[in-house]
Amino acid sequence: MIEIGFDVFNQSTNHVMDKHLDGALENYELFQSKENILLTGLYKTWDDMFIPQTVTKNDITFSFMGFTEFLNGLRVPADSDLGLVYLTDTRHTQAELYDTMQKMIDAGKKSSDIVCVSMHWQTEDITAPDESQKEIAQKLVDMGADIIIGTGPHVLQPIEFFEREDGSKALVIWSLGNFISTQANDPNLLGGLADVTVRKDYATGKVTISDVGFSPTVTHYGSGRSNVRIIPFKDYSE
Repeated sequence: MIEIGFDVFNQSTNHVMDKHLDGALENYELFQSKENILLTGLYKTWDDMFIPQTVTKNDITFSFMGFTEFLNGLRVPADSDLGLVYLTDTRHTQAELYDTMQKMIDAGKKSSDIVCVSMHWQTEDITAPDESQKEIAQKLVDMGADIIIGTGPHVLQPIEFFEREDGSKALVIWSLGNFISTQANDPNLLGGLADVTVRKDYATGKVTISDVGFSPTVTHYGSGRSNVRIIPFKDYSE
């Protein structure tokens, strides 16, 4: 993924604790060993979550953070200081977890023009956001998130704008489906890339999301899950 051009990775998903605490820490160290790569959603310590992770392009600074709804029934050990926000964390109340998310977004706001939140939803294989997604997304928008990138459903869901009371807008990408996978059902083999244009008015300093595009893709593989590859939908044959 790094070799083909990805430089920001989110590891706040339902699978991040699959190999328990040691696996999560090795996951973290793997990304830290790569040059010019930003890892979000998984932090070595709880305090590290409040240090904004930013990337600046064309004088526009983006901050990144990631959250997940659940961990497949697993949990971070009570005595661990691992930085990971999941909404089924019984060490904290829901109010405390949302307060933590607010503080992280506030820190991002102070250090960047655009706050990008990766949010891993719990419900899979639905092509429209459910009530839980809508509730969480609204909370994130109200907190100040500018772009929400949903992950987890394994299928495509809509892309839309949410408008705040002050007239500003936040972009919610509910789900981009699977970019690459070896799942078997047709909807799980569809995915895509969102192309978001952000513009900055240098006279006022105001930054807006001016355009959003989408390029659909298909994952194709051979017998025995061999030769896995991604093909633009427009180039895919019958």
